[in-house]
Amino acid sequence: MTQTNSSNNIPKIYRFGSFWLDAGTRRLWENSRAVKLAARAFDILLYLVERHGTVVEREELLQKVWHEDFVEDANLTVHIGSLRRALGEEHGEERFIATIFRRGYCFVAPVREVKDEAELKVAPQLAQSVTSLAVLPLQISEKDEEMEYLADGVTETLISSLSKLAQLKVLASSTVFRYKQTQREAQEIGNELGVATILTGKLRRVGDDLLISVELVNTADGRQLWGEQYHQLFTGIIELQEKIALTITEKLLPHLSETDKIHLKTRYTENSEAYRAFMMGQHFSNKRTKKGLEKGLEYFQKAVDLDPAYALAHVWIAYSYYFLDSYYHLSHEETLPHVVESLNRAFALDPNLPEAHVLSGILKFIYEWNWSQAEAEFQKAIEVDPNNILARNWYANFLRTHKRFDEAWRQLNRGLEIDPLSLSLNILMGGVFYFQKR
Repeated sequence: MTQTNSSNNIPKIYRFGSFWLDAGTRRLWENSRAVKLAARAFDILLYLVERHGTVVEREELLQKVWHEDFVEDANLTVHIGSLRRALGEEHGEERFIATIFRRGYCFVAPVREVKDEAELKVAPQLAQSVTSLAVLPLQISEKDEEMEYLADGVTETLISSLSKLAQLKVLASSTVFRYKQTQREAQEIGNELGVATILTGKLRRVGDDLLISVELVNTADGRQLWGEQYHQLFTGIIELQEKIALTITEKLLPHLSETDKIHLKTRYTENSEAYRAFMMGQHFSNKRTKKGLEKGLEYFQKAVDLDPAYALAHVWIAYSYYFLDSYYHLSHEETLPHVVESLNRAFALDPNLPEAHVLSGILKFIYEWNWSQAEAEFQKAIEVDPNNILARNWYANFLRTHKRFDEAWRQLNRGLEIDPLSLSLNILMGGVFYFQKR
């Protein structure tokens, strides 16, 4: 739905009230503050803004935004509600979007297309920074399970590192991994996911070295923003990932603070072999089969044997036992002592690990029924890592169970901005609507 100026092929920028809307990079700003919107919500806003002053029928919006996909009419109402909150409309006021009874909606605020070059120069970072990114799984040239786990591990690490930046929306791995081994163009995927930039890359083995090539693509026009090739021994893979993450953020966010740079350099281990074992553990654990979970557990244990201070590996030992219980492969009595022991070791090494706080919250929620401590753990995880999807998921589940439906909706809505294709988040959202009789 990106609109461009037909005379010079420059994406259009609109102004209304204190807002700037950039159709090219799919961003909304209020003065100099970036406003986060889900992809569908942005599509709706752009369509209404382009037709400001005109009544747009509900059926027309559903067809133009969702195309041929089946969607409930209530879904449109939900997105309109999120738009109104984003635009600061409260207590029934309709400064921007008016509801036309039994017909549809009308964008009633004055809208102006920005064409003056002098005005464009003072636009709030519209051309200087990008606020949304999808890191597609690194491709491998040959079918090799070791190379596959390595490619997936590097992708996961880049997503995890970049997600620590609050000003950058990075889509979750559970959404982007649906495009693994895809042949589709990066620009097409970026538009589908509603992000301004896409990172693609390839990984292959050259003797004892790894060859990693990466490319940053602008979704609006398919233009390459940056590309690089690296030759690296595996022993230097940790430093290389940091370098790639830092380069990406400097390209997208030129005014990166020193604190953000420190966050990007956070390491959980200095031991490359322990890190290799950890990535292998995640590769098998993600299969969620009994064999995969047991194999993953072996590698996580190997990681802590190589580096006893590897707090994140201790957390994943705890998760492995928890999943073996959750998927009915082992009994609760067999797994719980191991979960608690590994979790306590992780907290002793790093009391701020969001993954540890999520699992602690799960235990207090579903096993101990300690509601206040469970909620505190989920809130702590989100405070440390606002983009942690597992924390948003479980906290929403907790809130729904306690009939705090509006709060659950807000957690899920934030989660779906980052992980729009998440099966569990969408199911939970459906459950919230069901219990609200919506």
